[in-house]
Amino acid sequence: MRFYNNLYAGFVSILKDLKNFNPQYTAIFLVATCQLIHLLLLFKIIKLSTGMIILDFLSLSKYNILWIAIPVFIVLYIYYSGERINKILNEFEKKANNKRVIWQVAAMSSFIVPIIVFVALSTKK
Repeated sequence: MRFYNNLYAGFVSILKDLKNFNPQYTAIFLVATCQLIHLLLLFKIIKLSTGMIILDFLSLSKYNILWIAIPVFIVLYIYYSGERINKILNEFEKKANNKRVIWQVAAMSSFIVPIIVFVALSTKK
């Protein structure tokens, strides 16, 4: 979770710069979305490399992803409690400025790049 904690702090700092009304909870949503994208990308790579279909019910309807997404959102909402948020953000603020910028770039790229790769793999036949 250290990677995702740093992503969380990176998202919070980006959202603060964008004057987001509630960066802590928006960052929870973004971290959960990143985790789901990473999971789906892993499933897609396994399917393409081995032919094994993991979670076959996901292909039946686009809404079946909610059976995985909603519990992930709930768990992360509980995980990122007020005390843990303060600890993560304090640790992030103690980092050097260049490391914080690197985590901000990593946060955005871990959100955008897997989507691009997933779409590229999905269109590949």
